[in-house]
Amino acid sequence: MERNRAVLDCRPILELEQPHLQSEEEQFQNTSIRPIIKFQHDLIISMVHGHRFFHKAMLGTDTQEQYRAKLKTFLVGQKELRQQLVGIVIGLFTTDELKRYQLHPAEYQRRIIQIITQRVLDQLGSK
Repeated sequence: MERNRAVLDCRPILELEQPHLQSEEEQFQNTSIRPIIKFQHDLIISMVHGHRFFHKAMLGTDTQEQYRAKLKTFLVGQKELRQQLVGIVIGLFTTDELKRYQLHPAEYQRRIIQIITQRVLDQLGSK
């Protein structure tokens, strides 16, 4: 399929250590989810930073630790934003990856949000 090839071609190649005993979920996370999240990094940061409640949620942070704690609480509390973030990852799956995702959506959504949260904390949390 043309779309599948285009989707795969736009992903960066990550040089991750590949332990011999990876679960299927870890393998999918490292070969599909992480490269998509890296590709979508600027969009993810813009979506979080531009969210209508972001700046209000970050008020009153005096230290980097407070900022990181409030940022994490914000990301956990914004269900609509989390769904959108998962959507921009799923939207770049190939047809086969989507089928695989649909077998365990809750597990893969958890992994997607966990990786995105860490990236956002690393990017925005170093205020």
